Amino acid sequence: FKMVGPSFDFTVKYKAVKDILVVPNQNHHNFVVIELDPPLRKGNTMYHHIVSHFPEYDERDIDGERETWQLNLPEDFDDRFDEFKFKDTVKEKMRGTLEEVFVQVVRLFSSQPGHPTRVHRNGKFREHLGEYPFVKASVGPNNGSLYILDRVFLFLEKPSIVIRFEDVETITFDRQQKK
Repeated sequence: FKMVGPSFDFTVKYKAVKDILVVPNQNHHNFVVIELDPPLRKGNTMYHHIVSHFPEYDERDIDGERETWQLNLPEDFDDRFDEFKFKDTVKEKMRGTLEEVFVQVVRLFSSQPGHPTRVHRNGKFREHLGEYPFVKASVGPNNGSLYILDRVFLFLEKPSIVIRFEDVETITFDRQQKK
C-alpha cells in the first residue's frame, strides 16, 4: 500500500507487516499500529511502526447502524486468497467502523498462507482507577502511554516501541513523585 503526504511518499510491502496492534486512546480515538520488518527508511531515519488513529465511532453513524464500506477487490481475489482461512472476513461490501474494516483488509493482504498476521488488542488491563487501559510511563525523556496487550507491551507517543513478553527478563517499577 502507499502512504503519501506533503513531505513523504512511502510504499509499504504487505509482507513487511509483522503485527497489527489496536488500542484505545483517552480522547475517544483508537490507535492502529502496524509493526514493520524491515522498517521504512527516510534518509538515516528508520520507521519501525506506522501509527494511525481512527475515531472511536463514525460520526456519520447516527442511527446506530454500522456504516457500509465498498471495497474494490481484484478480479482474481477468490483465487489468490483461497488458502486463507479468514478470507471470508473481507468482502466487496463490509459493515463496521473504518478501523475494523482497515484492520481486516491489512491483515488479509499481509498474511502468508499458514501464517496469518497477528492482531493484538487490549485485554482486561485497566489502570488503578479502572478508567484507562494503559498507564502513564516514560522512556528516557519521552512521556507516553504503556499498553499491556495479550502478548506485547506497547509504548505510544514518540518513539513508539513494541516489546514482546518473551523478550522481557525483568521489570523494574519506579514511582515518581509529583512536585
